[in-house]
Amino acid sequence: MIAVLISLTFSVFSADAAPLTHSTMVQSLGPVVVGQPLPTFAGYTASGDSVRSKEIFKPYKKAQPKAVVISMFTTYCQPCRVGLPIIDALASVDNEVVTAVYIAVGEDKRKVNPFVRSLRLTSMVIPDPHSVISKRLGVSTEVPRTFVIDGKGIVVAIFKTEGDDFRKRLESVISAL
Repeated sequence: MIAVLISLTFSVFSADAAPLTHSTMVQSLGPVVVGQPLPTFAGYTASGDSVRSKEIFKPYKKAQPKAVVISMFTTYCQPCRVGLPIIDALASVDNEVVTAVYIAVGEDKRKVNPFVRSLRLTSMVIPDPHSVISKRLGVSTEVPRTFVIDGKGIVVAIFKTEGDDFRKRLESVISAL
């Protein structure tokens, strides 16, 4: 009886028993709507440079990227620690195809910079200490929230959750552009 109880307890708490989570997408999130232009915003990068959303779509003034992926995160968000490196890896393959931008909801650069270094992120990071950009994009405190925008500034996907299949689904959305 005790052996059965121990076996059942182990199976309930083992990593193998953890259910797979699936990414979920929505058609709208506040003012952000699939098929519509992304609301404009402005802020300062973690390195202190000013940036406007329109500048993100021409990062090298050569050509528009195929997709811009904007991920809203916090430094204490565990799923963000998984999703941000996935996005960064896609952007690092070719910045002219995928540009990534990370917006830190309610956090300043003193918290954000060590977090970014710990994950070895190379894409643009915008601290949003007063949540001005976050609110403009319909995000309050629930993160991560990830937007995929085509090279013309039109929202093509909104990820409300990033599950175990996030990389595959994100790649699928981008390859369809």
